[in-house]
Amino acid sequence: LYLMSYDNLEKAKPQWFSHLKDRLTQEQLVHEGLDLNQQFTQTYLIAHDLVKAFQSRDYSAFITILGKVENVSPQLMTTIKTFIHNKQLIANMASGNLSNGPIEGVNRKIKQIKRTAYGYRNWQNFIYRIQVSFKIKITKKNPIRK
Repeated sequence: LYLMSYDNLEKAKPQWFSHLKDRLTQEQLVHEGLDLNQQFTQTYLIAHDLVKAFQSRDYSAFITILGKVENVSPQLMTTIKTFIHNKQLIANMASGNLSNGPIEGVNRKIKQIKRTAYGYRNWQNFIYRIQVSFKIKITKKNPIRK
């Protein structure tokens, strides 16, 4: 889940929003949405705080946020209960700098080769195709025209 930072919202250049029949900046649009419902506002703020804590791997901020959760949507409350249940795993994630992202990327690439090939008759050819995709780097040549 990607949440846009409030600091990155457009504050000067208004856009036309046909469903609102008005020209608003992104910041004004967020304020309009947050003014609609107190529970939505709390959910929005807590979700953004959690994302910031995870991105910075700040476990103490994460625990502080869990302590001030109130009046949030049921969906976020379910997620927060899961976080509380897995606090030790999250602490391990925050204290370490290891990730399974690179391995997941390799798995995704192999599955993509398998899908596009519609199955290799020869297992060795499949192995060769995987090796080619991971070992051969195509170097860009200089342009012909200057």
